[in-house]
Amino acid sequence: MGISGDFMKIISDGAEHQFLTFIDKLKANPSGWIACVFPFSRHVVHDNLVSRRAFIKSDLTRFRAEAKAYAEELRDTGGMLPGAQLYFFTDNDVILLCCPANEAQQKQVRQTLEAEAAKFPRGFCEFGFLAKELPTYQKMAEQKFLSHKKMKAYDSLSDESVVESLSLRRKRREEPIILVVEDDRFTASYIAGFLKEFDIVIARNGEEAIQKYIEYAPDAVFLDIHLPGINGHQTLQAIKCADPEAFVVMLSVDTAKSSIMNASELGAVSFLKKPFSRERVLNTLRLSPFIRDSRGILPIQRV
Repeated sequence: MGISGDFMKIISDGAEHQFLTFIDKLKANPSGWIACVFPFSRHVVHDNLVSRRAFIKSDLTRFRAEAKAYAEELRDTGGMLPGAQLYFFTDNDVILLCCPANEAQQKQVRQTLEAEAAKFPRGFCEFGFLAKELPTYQKMAEQKFLSHKKMKAYDSLSDESVVESLSLRRKRREEPIILVVEDDRFTASYIAGFLKEFDIVIARNGEEAIQKYIEYAPDAVFLDIHLPGINGHQTLQAIKCADPEAFVVMLSVDTAKSSIMNASELGAVSFLKKPFSRERVLNTLRLSPFIRDSRGILPIQRV
């Protein structure tokens, strides 16, 4: 973990796991370590990406190639920076860690990082000393796993053959499937308890929700607005882009008119304010055109 004489290598396979492990090891002695973040993930704008679903694959390939080209350039121009660790993440972010041990090495690192920062718009690169900002980088390491899921969700949206089969898979299924998207485990279990007659799929965040929607083609979705990572509105937007017929009900303690109107404009069919009763959930579910009363599992409920 000290000064290395090896030429800098790009860590891309399992970068999220390796970065988390390395940062954890540094907790005992982060002194001297410098981090430089090149946030290429900013180029992946959710609204722009899902609104051009047919081009997701080509757009992601282009973003990846551009970030990889820079990572390779940094590896080559950075040369033998002291203790260098160069991470290239699934979300295209590049993070350089190094540990100068003396003034000469500190000067080398400073000159290299200043030269690299000058290649980008002012403020694009983020510098930090791990001894002062270790909690920030620990949180960043954890967030990289959610970013990884986000990119996998976009991959799911770009799989044209799977997306095109959503409606057919739903029609051919004998028993309905309900997707519950809720980061609070108690609330997720609370809703699932109301729907014991159904097959329930639970997603803890928007990234998982998009993937599971594409995988299961659910008959109805209960979607929390306030989610970590991709929020409820963005998740709704992605689902509706993939499946305009999707039956999505939004959930939230927030009854702000703007939030409700935004969800409605994006295609939500209803809104349930937390907390809600079993009757409200079932009566809302009856509105789904994919769940028929003839199945004998969804009796009319009175509020």
